[in-house]
Amino acid sequence: MAAPTSPYIPEYSPEKLMAMPVWDVSDLGTTALQARVLAEIDAYGLTGDKEIEWAFYEAPILHAGQERTNGPYVHHPLRTVLYLRSYEVPQQYLPTLIAGLLMHDTVEDQSVRIMERHGNGLYTPTTDEVQNINLAMQCLRTNSPLNESTIDFIDRVTERPPSLDPRRLSPEQQRILKNWAFFAHARHNIFTDPVATVGKRADVEDNGVYNDRTVGMKKTLKSDVKYHPLWNVLEDALWSSDSLITGDARKTTSGVFALGQLRAQRRMDEAGISISSIYETLKAA
Repeated sequence: MAAPTSPYIPEYSPEKLMAMPVWDVSDLGTTALQARVLAEIDAYGLTGDKEIEWAFYEAPILHAGQERTNGPYVHHPLRTVLYLRSYEVPQQYLPTLIAGLLMHDTVEDQSVRIMERHGNGLYTPTTDEVQNINLAMQCLRTNSPLNESTIDFIDRVTERPPSLDPRRLSPEQQRILKNWAFFAHARHNIFTDPVATVGKRADVEDNGVYNDRTVGMKKTLKSDVKYHPLWNVLEDALWSSDSLITGDARKTTSGVFALGQLRAQRRMDEAGISISSIYETLKAA
């Protein structure tokens, strides 16, 4: 896997990209992010890993056309891989985490595209979103080179949306139910597995700690309300006996999250939102 080059940023070597903050690299564009991810993979000694290589090239295809307010959607999974460096997780878990993070949103967001690309005509999309997600997961199990541990990782972090009846629920009730489903899914499917917990931490670091850059200021408060209740659970998991993040890396990532949490708390206080009541409601559900 040779690092991609670009005529637009020829002065940025892999070594220079490795020395830059994640978001500075992201601001340079997709090619720079891909080059940085490949440099990280090489530094881990995982260049040539077939599972990672497949996920690296497949994720941009599956996310093609998806945009966030600050750029292509694929920047998000690429950035999540880069946060692993500060977590210092044991080497044996890196192939699952890298390949899994590259693919972690594909089933949830692009289940139909997965079936079209890798279904071999055996998987037919339905009108049911949850059924499509399950079919796409089965498609990856059957027709991709991903290992079972990576498939399990993707399955754990893929949320099945709740059944909503807009005729019976107000928009606010629908939002609360979706957030409850997201929180319950994370608590029961992610935080029971140490590898998935690390992956969710990287996801929340990008979507939660840096959400003002990730989703744009108009959606930041909505994102705060969604992710903030997970932070206490993530912190508990960080210091648990089975955490894959240990030593000084615990202090580093804990500090990053604490700063992000304070910023989110300030925004919600200014908006008159009581996160404590939201968290207690979700925790008791």
